[in-house]
Amino acid sequence: MKAKFIILLFIIGLVNLKSKAQITDTVLTVSQNPFVSSTDLTIHNLTNDTVSLKIFSITGQVVKEYFKNIVLTGTFTVTFNASSLPNGVYFVNLKQNGENHNLKLIKNESLSVNKITSINKIKIYPNPTTDFLTISSNLKIKKLKIYDINGQIKINIENKQLNKINLQNLEKGMYLLYLKSDDSVFVKTVIKK
Repeated sequence: MKAKFIILLFIIGLVNLKSKAQITDTVLTVSQNPFVSSTDLTIHNLTNDTVSLKIFSITGQVVKEYFKNIVLTGTFTVTFNASSLPNGVYFVNLKQNGENHNLKLIKNESLSVNKITSINKIKIYPNPTTDFLTISSNLKIKKLKIYDINGQIKINIENKQLNKINLQNLEKGMYLLYLKSDDSVFVKTVIKK
């Protein structure tokens, strides 16, 4: 019972992002989420920062460690290869100069190659943005949702022609963009500057 309680506290700590993190989470981004077997994690704009990067399973076990208290400058991308890991939720923790940045990853091998190909036909730009987000795709987008880091829906659009989305009324920070077409789901991190 005690171990379950500790694991629950650990997960709550990873998921419970404070408003302070909303300003700084532009440091860590993920290329594809959900993903089939691997995805890229990018750490942006480091300037002699002490960095540790770990990925945890939902039970709190470290499944991958990329950096451990290393001083880095610049932008770095690492590939999280989860082909030997089960489907499910994983948590990324980047510690930069003692400050935590967290992301939730979802591995789902049931996404078919066709769905991934379709997903790659969707382009979202500019990202980061200050006002409008342009969606370019040959797929018909049926549903669009934008979530804040607390999981609240900020924008919800269904069955409308989607080319540009107005983000001017959103606060600065990181958001999760969810798009659904006839046979695909696309999820991407969007940054509002």
